[in-house]
Amino acid sequence: MVPKQQCNLIVNVFLFSVGSLSCSSITCSLNEVCEMSGGFPSCVTRPVTPQHGTCWAMGDPHYRTFDGRRFDFMGTCTYVIAKNCESNSKLPAFEVLAQNENRGSSKVSYVGLVIIDNSLWSLPIVLNNGKLNLFQCGRSAVIETDFGLSVRYDWDHNLVVNLSSSFAGKTCGLCGNFNGSPADDFTTPSGAQAGGAVAFGSSWKVPGLEPDPKCIDDCVGGCDTCSSSLMKTYGSDLYCGLIEKQNGPFNKCHLVIDPQAYLENCKFDLCMGGGLRQLLCKALEAYTEACQDAGIKVEDWRKMAKCPAKCPANSHYEICGNACPATCSDPTAPSKCKRPCVETCTCDNGFVLSGDKCVPAAKCGCTYEGHYIPAGEAFWADQRCKRWCKCVPGSRHVECQDKDCGPGQQCNLVNGIRRCQALSHSTCHATGDPHYLTFDKMRFDFQGTCVYQLAALCSKDPELVPFEVLVQNDHRGSKVVSYTKLVQINVYSTSIVITNTHKDLILVNNELVNLPINLNDGQISVHKSGWYAVVTTDFGLKVTFNWQSAAFVTLPSNYMGAVCGLCGNYNGKPQDDLTPKGGNTPVKPADFGTSWRVAEIPGCIEGCKGVCPTCDITDKIQYEKKDFCGIIRDPEGPFRECHSKVDPADYFEDCVYDVCLYKGRKDVLCQAITSYTSACQEVGAKVHSWRTSQFCAVKCPKNSHYEVCATACPATCGSLAPPQGCEDVCEEGCACDEDYILSGNLCVPFSQCGCVHNDRYYRIGEVFYPNGQCQLQCKCTQDGEVECKNFSCGPNEKCMIENGVQKCHPVGKGVCQASGDPHYLSFDGRKFDFQGTCTYTLSKSCGVEGTHLKAFSVQVENVQWDQMRGKKKVSVTRLVGVEVYGFTLIMRNKMLGVNGEFNNLPVNLNDGAVKVYQEGRNYVIATDFELVVTYDLVYHVTVTVPGNYRGKVCGLCGNFNGDKNDDFQMANHQVTNNVNVFGTSWKITIPNVVCENGCEGDKCANCDAAHKAVFSKPTYCGIIAAANGPFVACHSKIDPQLYFDDCVFDLCASNGEGNVLCDSIAAYTYNCHLAGVDVKNWRTPSFCPMKCFSNSHYEMCAETCSTSCPGLTEIVECPTGCTEGCECDTGFLFNGQTCVNETECGCYEHGKTYKVQFYPCKDANCRVQEECRVEKGEALCVPKFTGTCWAWGDPHYHTFDGYNFDFQGTCKYVISKTCGTLGGLVPFSVNERNDNRGNTAVSYVREVDVLVYGYAITIRKSQVGQITVDGELVNLPVQLGDGEVTVFQRGNTAELQTDFGLVVTYDWNWHIVIKLPSSYYGTVCGLCGNFNGKSGDELQNPTGQAVSSVIEWGKSWQTPDQDKDNPCWNTCEKNCPTCDDNDKKLYQTQAFCGALTAQTNNVFQKCNGKLDPQAFMNSCVYDMCLNKGDKKMLCQALDSYNQQCREDGIIIKNWRKTFGCPMNCQRNSHYEECASPCQPSCPFPEEKQMCSGTCVEACVCDTGYVLSAGVCVPAKTCGCSYQGRYFKPGQQFWADETCGRLCTCDATLGMVTCRDTSCSSNEKCTVIDGERACRPVSYGQCTASGDPHYRTFDGRKYDFQGTCEYQLAGLCSQHAGLVPFNVTVQNDNRGSKAVSYTKTVKISIHGATLIISKEYPYKVLVSIDEVV
Repeated sequence: MVPKQQCNLIVNVFLFSVGSLSCSSITCSLNEVCEMSGGFPSCVTRPVTPQHGTCWAMGDPHYRTFDGRRFDFMGTCTYVIAKNCESNSKLPAFEVLAQNENRGSSKVSYVGLVIIDNSLWSLPIVLNNGKLNLFQCGRSAVIETDFGLSVRYDWDHNLVVNLSSSFAGKTCGLCGNFNGSPADDFTTPSGAQAGGAVAFGSSWKVPGLEPDPKCIDDCVGGCDTCSSSLMKTYGSDLYCGLIEKQNGPFNKCHLVIDPQAYLENCKFDLCMGGGLRQLLCKALEAYTEACQDAGIKVEDWRKMAKCPAKCPANSHYEICGNACPATCSDPTAPSKCKRPCVETCTCDNGFVLSGDKCVPAAKCGCTYEGHYIPAGEAFWADQRCKRWCKCVPGSRHVECQDKDCGPGQQCNLVNGIRRCQALSHSTCHATGDPHYLTFDKMRFDFQGTCVYQLAALCSKDPELVPFEVLVQNDHRGSKVVSYTKLVQINVYSTSIVITNTHKDLILVNNELVNLPINLNDGQISVHKSGWYAVVTTDFGLKVTFNWQSAAFVTLPSNYMGAVCGLCGNYNGKPQDDLTPKGGNTPVKPADFGTSWRVAEIPGCIEGCKGVCPTCDITDKIQYEKKDFCGIIRDPEGPFRECHSKVDPADYFEDCVYDVCLYKGRKDVLCQAITSYTSACQEVGAKVHSWRTSQFCAVKCPKNSHYEVCATACPATCGSLAPPQGCEDVCEEGCACDEDYILSGNLCVPFSQCGCVHNDRYYRIGEVFYPNGQCQLQCKCTQDGEVECKNFSCGPNEKCMIENGVQKCHPVGKGVCQASGDPHYLSFDGRKFDFQGTCTYTLSKSCGVEGTHLKAFSVQVENVQWDQMRGKKKVSVTRLVGVEVYGFTLIMRNKMLGVNGEFNNLPVNLNDGAVKVYQEGRNYVIATDFELVVTYDLVYHVTVTVPGNYRGKVCGLCGNFNGDKNDDFQMANHQVTNNVNVFGTSWKITIPNVVCENGCEGDKCANCDAAHKAVFSKPTYCGIIAAANGPFVACHSKIDPQLYFDDCVFDLCASNGEGNVLCDSIAAYTYNCHLAGVDVKNWRTPSFCPMKCFSNSHYEMCAETCSTSCPGLTEIVECPTGCTEGCECDTGFLFNGQTCVNETECGCYEHGKTYKVQFYPCKDANCRVQEECRVEKGEALCVPKFTGTCWAWGDPHYHTFDGYNFDFQGTCKYVISKTCGTLGGLVPFSVNERNDNRGNTAVSYVREVDVLVYGYAITIRKSQVGQITVDGELVNLPVQLGDGEVTVFQRGNTAELQTDFGLVVTYDWNWHIVIKLPSSYYGTVCGLCGNFNGKSGDELQNPTGQAVSSVIEWGKSWQTPDQDKDNPCWNTCEKNCPTCDDNDKKLYQTQAFCGALTAQTNNVFQKCNGKLDPQAFMNSCVYDMCLNKGDKKMLCQALDSYNQQCREDGIIIKNWRKTFGCPMNCQRNSHYEECASPCQPSCPFPEEKQMCSGTCVEACVCDTGYVLSAGVCVPAKTCGCSYQGRYFKPGQQFWADETCGRLCTCDATLGMVTCRDTSCSSNEKCTVIDGERACRPVSYGQCTASGDPHYRTFDGRKYDFQGTCEYQLAGLCSQHAGLVPFNVTVQNDNRGSKAVSYTKTVKISIHGATLIISKEYPYKVLVSIDEVV
């Protein structure tokens, strides 16, 4: 409903006086009438005149003239409705004008504006000594004159003009000429007849009254018509048919007021308005009013039509109420009323009408010169604002005083109210980074992220209304810059918050409300305009914020010098704007900003620390171009017409700065350009379309579209008219499609509009609790009615506002968890362990029927723990399922299933009823009734239920009734004490699944005292409970003992596995976080460092939301706090699960997340040698085949494309690496280093380097069972990362496997094989070729150019990091051996290499058909020849062919025996011709391995022995497994890169034990020869020589001739970690007693004594009695 104080009607009344003679001086007969002629009265025959005339304009609008002609006219200008057109008329002059407007549709218009004498006044009003009366009658305002004109307007869409018949034939305008003939009613001002309604209507347009670009005389895009089927629908009894229904509420009126016109108007309006119910209600109100005006009784129709009456406070609805309401001016008016009854809101007993409010009589206002003034209201009593008057409350008197407008103001009529209007305004900006522009146009940057005062009244001037505007900033992916996150306006005791966490909504006094809304009787108005929320006040303050990054504050000039904050003091002097709070002189922006901080929030900072970042000059130049920020200042660009009105320079600079700091992020660029767009449109400058589908495209909500120049004042369901305070300028934004209208923040069909209740708008289905109490629950129904019912909060609920919503919120919560083993902790705090490996109900709702609680179920599927080695039974959670709101959600293995379909995170179901997202390490399922389930996908599950579910849940988590003793309540409601019986009762039976329930006796895991002692130390689980540890702040909230016990148990079960320790502590950390305590600094580089996914890094307080892909936060809002986790690196965005480039961000539609390839396979863009498969709803590109490259022997090379060549270089070469555009493929590089083995003409593979996933892995010749990883020597098997790289021993070779299909094998001697999936087709280079299917173009150097020879080719792939100590060459240069023809013929015989190709008696013959042996034979001959027939060369060549045959599945037997090539096996092992490729090995010899591939020739450990780092050892003497690596018994190692955690494989305990330590100040942590150790920074040297002359470690020289035995040096400190040693010397005389010489040196170290004596030259005595 349009506020009454805004609605006006234009009525100009002129009264004329005549001479002294008048018709009153003569008497005429009955059939005569007096007329004045020539100044004299005379009697003439009475003409036949029409009765009292009625003209109306209603609804769409439909017009009816005085003479009954009906027409529709959609013009949206101001028109003459009726006026006295007679020249020299003796009748009073009058004129009725009406201004129409569009409401939601450009196809129809409505009567919208009524003005009275250019001023707004409260009713009733009496003017010209009672000749003109204005008063309220029912739902309308009525203007009555003493000459028979009556104008009635319902403040909305229904205008009725009644006119005395004395004006017959003398009127003109849209109401016609009132001559009794409808045929000539389309008379234009020139007197001609118009050809149609549009021509007729436009001829009566009033020019220039209200300059309006939207003034048009016809429908935009042509007028719509209605289909007959729709007209029939709306003509039914459910809709407009009520008007003519025979036994309906209007049946008594049909004979008096023809219902047909009203029926047709109603049907048409409803059809054009898409069935909007309020249009039906208005049409029925119009007919009701016409009937009642004719004195006909109308029955109550509102219930039938579902049109509930809306009455203001202290009043009630009456279908037939008194037409003359009791007012403050005339409390007895009802008793004197002679009008027929009207449909009205009547003031309750004891209340009377004061303006438009019902007030107690004691609170009535005053009457002043015929105007009624409500109590407390003030006004200017004159036209020049010199006399200021106020109706003093309680006195009924007006008090006036002389007064002037203040400085910077002038007297004006503003929206019908005379007031002192500011001469100018100024706007302060906070946009982008944020960049601030003060009221006085001072520009500065300030990046603080706390809460600051943007602007507030700081003066004590009582004439100025106090206000405060606060702003809070936040980071968005860069810790050095911040953006406006939230704007808060405090004014008139009302708090309004606009925040990016509630897009398109606002918070009023902490409660979320839909827009638009008027507050405090219209003193504050808030509406949406374009992208912005706009807050206006009645004193000229205007605040706009786009819910994202741009905030503006506009103030009138009367506030100059009276404000303070980040926007400055508005005194016209920019130079003093950076004066801090309480200061006198300007300071730096950072200090100025900090001084206006009004509140701190956790983690907020005051701008950038130290040196603020700058932009690299090359980046700056790039971002200044037209395809980036240059578009802003482009003289021929889309902003060309704005440059003269808004200087683009500052916006351009801000744009470049922001985009540069965000590494060219497109969303930042678009925000910056949008800021300039807003500034241009604010001043009325035209902006041409600048967005495209590829550049800053806007994704508009459903049923809306983007417009660069959309209306700033769109119609809404709450008010079809523009919102109060809206200035109708052009704004870019999302406009509702035709036939749709804004319902809150959504565009809906007209028929889907919601409800208005107590001046607030609610969408259909919205449930609310009015009056701040939860005693009444109301719901907006499908028919736009508000249905309310009595309500009360349930047990453990409280009525309050939380997260912007007023309702019964639960009090408290219960948290249950399952972690590790799994250990369970029930809602009521009962702790138990249960090792079942079936699927169980963790928790579900029980007994919620008949309550408003929602049903849910949480299930867990447990499995045998793979970390648990041995026969003990331990289970962990593998899968978590949640059933709620009809959805089944499954979380497992980094996957989310919704009703059986795979989904990417995040997911939003049923408009926020269920949300699934990632928070730190955990997946989270959260519902709108506060059920929260988290799972870390490994180890730890939590279920949080709100407090109102106390006693309403059951399952393994217990019944949440506050009593832990009855938590073992089974599914049959019986209570047991046996944990296995209890657990089994909650088992969910799944057909054909074999599982076990719990464990008993010695099958349960236990922990002996020795292990417990180790794991209880502060370097292990003890950190949780340590009194001075990082968790001490959480101890008071969550008892650490339970978590400590679980941690010790789990570490025992996993034999001290490091990641189990970290997972266990992380579980306690997360529960502390849920309890409101964020634990800091428990992870260190040496203790549980968190490994993050690519393009991210660990943060103790991670905010993934701050750098999210566009649209992500519309699926799930950002968490209010932070939790430890991984945060995206600069330049990358969080897509809900990982960090990606901006171009890899997916789509967020209908609450779901879609990766870039939206249509599986169609958009998959699989590579040339890949095929597409759909798995779990995702397109997977699968390689078609695997390419193989090898090098062996001499070495002889075979490329991926089958090209064979020999190359004898002894340097380090790239054998294969990725090159070119990878398009998402994992990059890698494989290098090999060759060496000579006694012959300079040939070389052999000596070392293989693989660089992948950031790891540098080296496999060296003869280092059997070991490799180096990032320089450190490690034992096999090894698993790196989360299984991305695995290295193990297969037969006699080391095999490296990656998760993308790269396999590298090397036999620690002479044979390397590389296998690569065809996904890499054409994307590799090196000595293995380019893998493009062509063997003829392999010889290409790194630049891609062809080279002439193999030697040149090999040379070009030499790596830059050659070994300087060992010179190398690419070919033999001198003394090169040769091979003569006789030797060649010899080695080609069947006794040698010819055996490979022999036609008869060939042991290799069965493979010849599959694998051509010719290349192998040629290589064999070459090797034998150059090595003088060395048998080893023959065996190598035959073995190479044998191995390749096995790769093809062909097993060749007895070839070694035939050719005398035995395999030499180490101690405790034996040769097997066809052994399993996966032999039992440490650390888990009993574990059955899943093995693939054909059998291998290998040395196999004897029975009772297993492989330990390449050596066969007794199975009982295996070492330890730790963090995916194997350590030999007694092996000591550093567990981190900084030498902060020293670990030992304890053979007694059978596990790794660690302690925190560090290198001393004189040591540094380094890796040398594969071993990480604390090594001395420098060395000291002490010498004893000659006489002897001594020189100490510190350089002191002295002589000493003693001949006894002396300690030269020894360890004298007790410092731990230093190895004790002692060095003594014994001197003797040599011919002179005066001098002595050193005779013997004795070194004692590591329990051994070594003696070097003059008596035993060139020998050393060890342990005294043994000479070596």
